[in-house]
Amino acid sequence: MHKLLERQLRSHFGDLASVPAELAPLVDAVSRAYEEADGDRALLERSLELSSQELLQRFQALRKQQNEQQVIFNSAPALIFYKDTENRILRLNELGARAMGRPIAELEGKSCYDVMPHDVAKRLHDDDLEVVRSGQPKLGIVESHPDASGVDHWVRTDKVPYRDETGKVVGVVVFSQDITEQKKAEEDLKAAYRKLEELVKFRTQFLNTTAHELRTPLTPIILQSHLLRDALSHLSDPQQRKGFEILDRNIRRLDSLVRDVLDAARLQSGRLPLRVAELDMARVVGDAVETVAPQAEQQHITLESRSERPLLVAGDPVRLGQVLTNLLANALKFTPEGGKITVTAVASSGHAIVSVQDTGIGVPPGQIARLFQPFSQVHDPMQTTAPGTGLGLYVSRGIVEQHGGNIWCYSAGPNAGSTFSFRLPLLKPGAPIVVAEKPEEPVMAPATPTTAPIRP
Repeated sequence: MHKLLERQLRSHFGDLASVPAELAPLVDAVSRAYEEADGDRALLERSLELSSQELLQRFQALRKQQNEQQVIFNSAPALIFYKDTENRILRLNELGARAMGRPIAELEGKSCYDVMPHDVAKRLHDDDLEVVRSGQPKLGIVESHPDASGVDHWVRTDKVPYRDETGKVVGVVVFSQDITEQKKAEEDLKAAYRKLEELVKFRTQFLNTTAHELRTPLTPIILQSHLLRDALSHLSDPQQRKGFEILDRNIRRLDSLVRDVLDAARLQSGRLPLRVAELDMARVVGDAVETVAPQAEQQHITLESRSERPLLVAGDPVRLGQVLTNLLANALKFTPEGGKITVTAVASSGHAIVSVQDTGIGVPPGQIARLFQPFSQVHDPMQTTAPGTGLGLYVSRGIVEQHGGNIWCYSAGPNAGSTFSFRLPLLKPGAPIVVAEKPEEPVMAPATPTTAPIRP
């Protein structure tokens, strides 16, 4: 008999013996009901206990996850705001709160109109509503906002739609990064660039003025040199003749240096004049080779030339002759006695390709990248050549590029010789003569062969 029923019977009848026999079935049924209730209660208590433990574990896991998310949320290198359509701040991270100069608790649930200047809040709200209405993010917004102390800061902002569980847009999520230092660096860089442009302009003007001033007295000197050559042609004194040859050679070298400086200044200012006409590059090659042939013979260097005919291009014969003369002078300068220079002009893929190959000292690998720049010179370890301005090949590149072509050099390395080449578009029969005034980007070399800049 269940103990609770026994106590109730004793309380009512005094003892169990006084319980009427006809109540025995009822007593047994009630006793069994009490026992079943005890079992159900025990199961329910156990179930409640297990449920409580599971809820506690879930709560602890959820709390841990929430803390981790909050740490990540607050550690993000951006100001993050969750806002509704009424411009209320639903949630924000510590960086955002710090920028607004208030604790998170004082900002969450507040309208932006209550915590920032009205015009700023209005501008931000208008942007938010664009995102809400379109359902599309608005990215890369760069603008200036005052911080809590009123100091303007530049920020780059991304705004994306904030949706509820049904997918409806109910607000925006705002990510902002302070780019004030970056903007300051950009402005400093722009100022430095403007200053550099002024310096380049000043340098170009200086070179141009200097070259013109040098040519003024040089022109009559050259003229008098020619007259003197005619007057002294009958002299038989070898010492006097040698002295005049030295004078004449240095006058011509000075004239070449001044011309390079003047052409470089014109190139940098975009005012290098071209007199364009239809011409045969094979003839230009022949004229240039004929010009340097005496010097090659004097240096005991074999000079060969092979050209296809015709190679019609649209170009300035004087300027393209200047390019070839520069390349040949460069080859003669760096090719030792007994060496060989080969000039070729061929047609390939719609272009006239002119190459000057020598058996000279080659180009050291470490000096290849800078050699097309103005005032650059290759290092001559033997000091066998006279120094120049380092402008000849820079000018040559500019002339070729103004003709719509490009120029390059290949060298296997020191003492392996070099091949300097340039190409120009072939002129199609009946086609108009068009020449690029100034290329947007200088082309250093074609895809093949492997190339290196020409040495100066």
